[in-house]
Amino acid sequence: MRMAMLAAVISIAGSPCFGGIYQDCEEAVKAGDQKRAQEISETIMRFNSVTSPEDQVAGAACLTFATGKAHVFSPQLGTFAPADEQGELILEAQKANAEQQRKKEQLEAERLAAELAQEAAASEIERRRQERIQAVWVAVGAACFELYRDDIVQALTNKTCVDVFLETGLPE
Repeated sequence: MRMAMLAAVISIAGSPCFGGIYQDCEEAVKAGDQKRAQEISETIMRFNSVTSPEDQVAGAACLTFATGKAHVFSPQLGTFAPADEQGELILEAQKANAEQQRKKEQLEAERLAAELAQEAAASEIERRRQERIQAVWVAVGAACFELYRDDIVQALTNKTCVDVFLETGLPE
């Protein structure tokens, strides 16, 4: 079953499905049927991937006949374009790509700035937290030192004061 499906896909892919459109247009050109060539050229203009050089030449010839303007396939644009406008179209595409790249770089810079601001804010929050911890330990230490002077037994049996004294030593 799979082999049959694969064979069908290969035969369809190898058939002149798209190649046929170029042949149809060639026949319209040979017959001088500009209206038919115009109909076919509208479809050809929607193609954005024409890899066969023969199809590129045939498509350009069809569009040239249909529109009365010389057309070429532009690999830079990935499509057919009027020969006299190709340079402009490529320049426009390059400008659009440059603008897209600039916007991408700007977004990346904004993301990095936001990340740095967030890190700075987190750093400031941590600095303030450390200041509060320090202030509490200074106040607790002062209270323990005062308690030690007033009631040494109570100070030495107070768990918090013992922790302070282990860090700072006994008051003198």
